[in-house]
Amino acid sequence: MNNMENKLKGGKADKMTTKDIAKKFDVSVKDIKDQIKKGKKVKIEKNVKGLLAEEESFGIKKYKTYQDFGEKIKKLRENVIKNINTLKKNNKKIGFSHFIYSFLLYRLQLLIYQQLHF
Repeated sequence: MNNMENKLKGGKADKMTTKDIAKKFDVSVKDIKDQIKKGKKVKIEKNVKGLLAEEESFGIKKYKTYQDFGEKIKKLRENVIKNINTLKKNNKKIGFSHFIYSFLLYRLQLLIYQQLHF
């Protein structure tokens, strides 16, 4: 592979070589290269291409999309916390559904953070 093929495109991996990726994930460089080759050989069906185009039109490849989504999640989380505090202040019981809702929002925010930070 030449130097350009040795680089992976996408996010924080832009400046990483296959050797860097292999080291990060504790696998061999051969394994990484094999996976890249497999990815190049996969034929994408017409309906999948349509879905990929639709996702791209929504901005899935734009960092700003994820920033905006993260802000929405942050506001939702703040609103949930505010509502829980209001319930507590008014001596209302916090039901199981309130807890689950808060927990799910927290987990969603954590997953988004992990995806954005490689």
